[in-house]
Amino acid sequence: MKGKSLYVVLIVVGIMLSATHAPNNDVYAQKIDGPKLSIFIVPSRVPADGDSYKMIYIATMNAKNNPSVVGEKLEVRLSSSNTAVGTVDSTAFIEAGSYYTMATFRSTETAGTTTISATATGYAGAQASLITIKSSDTNPSKLSIVALPSPPLPQEGAEGIVIVQLLNSFGMPITAPGDIKVSLTSSNEDVVKVDSSVIIPQGQIYAIAKSETALGSGQSTITASSDSLVPATATVRTGDSQASQLKLYPIPPIMSTTGIDGSWVVIQVEDARGVPVRSFKDIEVALISSDDKIVLPKEPAVVIRKAQSFVVAKMMPGGKEGKASITPLAEGFLSVPADITAMKPVFDSGERQLAVYSAPPNPAPAATDRVLVAAQVQAKGGAPAPVFRATMVQLSSSNLNLGKFNDNLIIAPNDSFGITSLDFVGFSGETTITASAANFQTKQLKIVVKDAAGSIIDLVPTSSNIPASNSPYPAFLVMLKSGNTPVKAPADISVFLTSNSNLADVPAVVKIEKDKSFAVVDITPKGFPGVITITAKAEGFKDAIKTVTLTEFNPSTLAVFTAFPILLPSSPEGDELVVVQLQNSKGEPQKNTLSDTNVSLSLHPSSVGTIQESVVVPKGANFATAKIFLNTIQGDGTVTVNTEGYKLATARFKTVAFPMDVQLAIQPAIIDINQTASLTVKVTSQGKAVPNAKVRWMYDASVSELISASERTNEVGEAVAVFIPRKDVPQQVSASVTKPGYIEKETSLSFNDLEMTKGTTGVRPQFSFDILSILLVSVLVAEGIIVYRYYQQKKPLF
Repeated sequence: MKGKSLYVVLIVVGIMLSATHAPNNDVYAQKIDGPKLSIFIVPSRVPADGDSYKMIYIATMNAKNNPSVVGEKLEVRLSSSNTAVGTVDSTAFIEAGSYYTMATFRSTETAGTTTISATATGYAGAQASLITIKSSDTNPSKLSIVALPSPPLPQEGAEGIVIVQLLNSFGMPITAPGDIKVSLTSSNEDVVKVDSSVIIPQGQIYAIAKSETALGSGQSTITASSDSLVPATATVRTGDSQASQLKLYPIPPIMSTTGIDGSWVVIQVEDARGVPVRSFKDIEVALISSDDKIVLPKEPAVVIRKAQSFVVAKMMPGGKEGKASITPLAEGFLSVPADITAMKPVFDSGERQLAVYSAPPNPAPAATDRVLVAAQVQAKGGAPAPVFRATMVQLSSSNLNLGKFNDNLIIAPNDSFGITSLDFVGFSGETTITASAANFQTKQLKIVVKDAAGSIIDLVPTSSNIPASNSPYPAFLVMLKSGNTPVKAPADISVFLTSNSNLADVPAVVKIEKDKSFAVVDITPKGFPGVITITAKAEGFKDAIKTVTLTEFNPSTLAVFTAFPILLPSSPEGDELVVVQLQNSKGEPQKNTLSDTNVSLSLHPSSVGTIQESVVVPKGANFATAKIFLNTIQGDGTVTVNTEGYKLATARFKTVAFPMDVQLAIQPAIIDINQTASLTVKVTSQGKAVPNAKVRWMYDASVSELISASERTNEVGEAVAVFIPRKDVPQQVSASVTKPGYIEKETSLSFNDLEMTKGTTGVRPQFSFDILSILLVSVLVAEGIIVYRYYQQKKPLF
């Protein structure tokens, strides 16, 4: 019994002492109960557009919520709680030696929330929610249309424009995925004609078609239509809804009771304010005299032609002195009559004078391109005084920038007056007309070319929804107007533009060409939404100021995320764990539908590692991933992303690296020179084998040899090499183990001098002389004694 007791005691002591040689690593190397999965959805919000997004990151974690590598390939099962919002890959695999994998989410066109669940055998499951948002609908769904100017220039054949634009389901401008043909029709071509079709080119938001005023009375609906798109309409209103009255102006207002010179009247179309307007149709005007014996029209009716504002009619004397009222009559118009006085002519050579008249008295460039000027010879008291021979009256204007005369006028023999016209070359202002003739005192007449509304330069936005698209856009018409009516430019007008903001590039100058009423102003927004104020200046005109809003079209903000808040050191190839997303100003995901977005990345501090310098978010995409290269230094890191036209963004993260326990053993424990032995490296971390770790063997090739050395650990975390000692000297073999996510570890095995044992030269490992080895040898000796007693005494062992 004593021998048995000694044997048991020695074994127990040996085991206890052996336990004191177990690795004493930090908490990361201890056995952790409760492994679990964790889901990180990066980015957490994507468009509800039917696209696929590789954005689901699944990681294995320990109880301290730190990443934990798997020892063998792990199957993860995935599901989506709301398949109406989107679905996810049914399975994903975390490879041995890694701690994460990725899965793809496929969105639908239904916005909402869904929960992604992940389960795996031996791991606690995980859930995470993601949101899909409809704000970045990238498919055209309808058209918009605007016809300008509105109302059109009241002149037959005057050009206008029709802007056709693509919109998504939210009414936001969107680019064409390919060339899109849009058909255009006018419901009433007597009012306006339009191009039959227009092409919106691929990558563009809009196209511009031409329209032409036909000057029919009424309105027309222009319709834009294209396959699979909701059509749009715009109404063009013309006609005599503005023309409400006919007004008569005599020139001169005094006529002779005899003779053939008579007088003239101007019948003008005016609105209710008395402002001249052009006729949108032929207007037949009957002329009625209150007393034909005094004054009567030469023709009972005259016609104001379409696109004209007045007509001139001849009035004849009835032979009787007096005053008669002449009334212009036309269906649908108010009549404003005027008086003409008939007086007996004075033929004697007494005192005479010149009188100067103009009609219409209030010319408006919106409707009138000339004014009649008459010079009459009168006797004292104002009676007509016919001349005996042709008399030339020289006319001059004090403001040649306003207008010019066709010619000096001639008063024919036996007539008392002559008539000519002043043709406008300017649009507002005044001039003094001077009339002079031989033997007459000079006379003057002031003409003010400015109607009640005034002639103005105006800025007319083409849309209430001007996209901040980084591309030229026809945002305004700069128009020449009188009241609400476009004015035809008789000469080129340079209009100078300024902006109070740098949100868009605005041209410094545009030109309204002669015979046109407007010019298109293309501005180039810089991608940011906001409000800008444009000022238009032109010589001789009051400044026009207009404020417009640029609506968000492209993303304006960057967002950056790391897949996990805690990252492990990277593989040599780097890990795609940084996500760069494009967002609108509300923080919602939005795609750039115009062009690729090149984003620069930086990592701070550099001691943590490096990062991919740039990444491209392709046109039509919402986000992209970038590679990060982290080393084994633990600490905090910050990723910064930036690109022109966007607000920069940052993301913070922590890095950790796990220690490895590396054991090096030799078999057999005692070897001879030139005898082979097996060296085995066993690598574990957190109690789990570490596969695919890189092993670097180190030894003195002058005294020993290492053959068949494994450079990587196998699936159980082991690497094996064959060792052969060649010389009788102290020797050492070392193994250095590295793997991304782990702290590099090196261990060594040393041997004492060679010594003889029972005639055999052997190599003994250094650790064979420690206390544990002595105890083990004692156990063997005790066993030997017991065996010896058995054979000598033939007694039972115990």
